[in-house]
Amino acid sequence: MAKPRLIACDIDGTLLTAGQTELPAETAGLIRRVIDAGIVFVPASGRQHVGLQKLFAQFDGEISYVAENGALAYVGDELVYRVALEPGLGEEIAQTMLARPECEMYAAGMDTCYIKPKDPAYVDHLRNFLQFDITFIDDIDEIDEPILKASAYHVALNPDFDFWMSTYGDRCNVVLASADWVDLSAKGSSKGAGVKAICERLGIDLADCIALGDADNDVSMFDVVGHPIAMQHGSETARAHAVETTTNVNEVLERILTEC
Repeated sequence: MAKPRLIACDIDGTLLTAGQTELPAETAGLIRRVIDAGIVFVPASGRQHVGLQKLFAQFDGEISYVAENGALAYVGDELVYRVALEPGLGEEIAQTMLARPECEMYAAGMDTCYIKPKDPAYVDHLRNFLQFDITFIDDIDEIDEPILKASAYHVALNPDFDFWMSTYGDRCNVVLASADWVDLSAKGSSKGAGVKAICERLGIDLADCIALGDADNDVSMFDVVGHPIAMQHGSETARAHAVETTTNVNEVLERILTEC
């Protein structure tokens, strides 16, 4: 494998396994070596930018980010890409989520997420597991900034993807982000678009990039980089768009560092 110029890596289910809330020391050490080798490291996630910054605080200013499933992209602290749902559409989707008892509503702003929780466990998941900044609202009208992404969190691990796709698929992107999240974002918004924006800012050829992921929302970056790698436990779609699979991101990073 030739030395990549950039590595984009999904977080949940890829870099972190179930239950992990912090970077394992071994993983952090490998990321440090990747950065020191002159390779750009990009966490690419459906997570909030603020939450990603907390997770990677030890690399402050040294890495780039694709956040909110591609609605935001940063090179260090510089915003290089931002896209929001059309005015009114984000609010409509959020209202639909509030009206459906089987899911929780998540509306992404630039630096916070807006929620009206039905279950205290949802707040705990966002605040303590994902380390998100949260703004509680009583009404959608209280959101005074564009909604970048609206997500439905299904605690029962049974997202009704067909409903969201049939209802909003002609007006926005609808992707299954994991076993419990369905993300709805602006047309053109994707992890792939975020990675592309970072590469354009840094003058990096996408063919010289590696992407790692496990879910359908990783396919967009798999389709733009030169070497996409899927987790063996990942979705069938993700594996179909990869050139190889792995069981462990650390092994891939170690192989890259050794071969390069």
